[in-house]
Amino acid sequence: MTNSQLDQIIVSAISTGKLWDASELDRADVSGITLSSSFEKRKNAIIRKYSSASHSSSIGKSMAIAAAVAVFILSLGVITVVAVEPLRESAYNFIFEWVLPATEEPTEEPTEAITETESEPKLTETETKPTPQTPPPGVEYSTGLVFSLSDDGSYYTVTDVGSCTDNAVYIPPMHMEIPVMVIGKSAFKRSRAENIFVPEGVKIIEDSAFEDCSAVYIQLPETLEYIGDMAFFSCDKIETISLGDNVHHIGYSAFISCSSLKSVTLKSLTKIESSTFAYCDSLEKIAIPDSVTVIESNAFGNCRSLKKITLGSSLTKIGDNAFSGCEKLTSVQFPSSLQNVGSGAFIHCNSLSDISLNDGLRSIGDGAFGYCKISEITLPDSVEFLGANAFADCSRLRTVVMSEGIISIEEGTFRNCYNLESITLSSNTERIGANAFEGCSDLKEIALPSKLKIVEQLAFNDCCSLESISFPDGVESLGNDFFNACANLKEITIGRGVKSIGTFIPENSPKLTTIKFRGTKEEWEAIAFASIDSFAQITIIFESEDACTEAVE
Repeated sequence: MTNSQLDQIIVSAISTGKLWDASELDRADVSGITLSSSFEKRKNAIIRKYSSASHSSSIGKSMAIAAAVAVFILSLGVITVVAVEPLRESAYNFIFEWVLPATEEPTEEPTEAITETESEPKLTETETKPTPQTPPPGVEYSTGLVFSLSDDGSYYTVTDVGSCTDNAVYIPPMHMEIPVMVIGKSAFKRSRAENIFVPEGVKIIEDSAFEDCSAVYIQLPETLEYIGDMAFFSCDKIETISLGDNVHHIGYSAFISCSSLKSVTLKSLTKIESSTFAYCDSLEKIAIPDSVTVIESNAFGNCRSLKKITLGSSLTKIGDNAFSGCEKLTSVQFPSSLQNVGSGAFIHCNSLSDISLNDGLRSIGDGAFGYCKISEITLPDSVEFLGANAFADCSRLRTVVMSEGIISIEEGTFRNCYNLESITLSSNTERIGANAFEGCSDLKEIALPSKLKIVEQLAFNDCCSLESISFPDGVESLGNDFFNACANLKEITIGRGVKSIGTFIPENSPKLTTIKFRGTKEEWEAIAFASIDSFAQITIIFESEDACTEAVE
């Protein structure tokens, strides 16, 4: 019996409500008959799985009988033309639900690999079916769940909780003797079940699959490979998540706002996506596996109970705000592989007092350690970039040794580090940005390197303990109010290479009475001043190359 003959038997039975003999098949008018796409999938699956030579006759007869019975039940013996299409589909459904599970299973044919979505991995049916998980004694697999068959009929996706009201949901590993391999988009969204058991064989959990569900516990299988975006978003009662060795992808915000989550086990990931565990307020510790190379932005942002993190040996990048707002985090040790720390990566980690920076680290982003409790920091010479406000408002920072790779100190880098007493700048520093040391009220002295060329506005604003400062000959520009509100500043030395000097308010630095200039009076007068009158009350001492000194009131 051929596939088309089987199809004709079913269609004929549905059209007439009778079982036709094979010899009468040519009498059935099957022209122009079509099925909706979902039932076309089921029809094709029937033909593919049950048309072998040893089973075609008996199975074909069973299906035809089932079709006729379905017609009789659903139509109550009244067959009309307008009822043919829904009855046809109902008959196929009846066959799937009642006839096929009771028949002897034929040898399965291999199926081709199919792709669920562009962003998800390919699923292939294995040579052997998944080993069914057995629920606890007296408990059966949950019923009422809604399933959708894949296009090639090789696996099922759970698409909705349907009529299932179980408090503990046991998802069956097989449906209609076909493996269940996917938990579909929003399938258990807002489910009220307290426990959900995902069976072995499931490989994919799609986007928002368990979003906002009430589960306290969700058991995930070892076969799981892929977790979609926001898959467990706002599951605020779940306490434990353990991922197996096969999970290679977790989507962005997958566990965001799981506020009761205390324990997470990660194994084989290569990247932790953006906001994956953000706002998990109860998470106390996390170990990043050695396989992870990137932690993306905000991955653990605002995990307010996080006290300890262990970073894996292959990590190369920590993204922007990755651990921002982790208020109880006290220490971080970077692995030797780390190259980049993103902007705000540890900002507002208000208890972070100990960081160990690795050789090989290349860049630290804007505000990376703002508002931390670090007391000292030594930047390895491999660091080439230190972002704006990188250590701003680190109120306990006292000692800083800069990397020789740093050429520019960016805007506000050490702003409001009011306990900073000592800083050693790189000999290669060429620029000090605006407000770079603003509010460093305990800074009494600072040695500026010979390669320095630019000092921007308010660079040393409100450094009220600074008593003297000397700018090397290479400095070409001094910005507006570069030493404003330095209450104890008594003496400034300016190199002869300077070409422009910004505004200056002498009243804000009342103890400053003398400026030493390493050039001549003519060179001083050639400087482009924003306001020469600002220096009218200051004594300018000219120190020419021949050591001749001339004072001008």
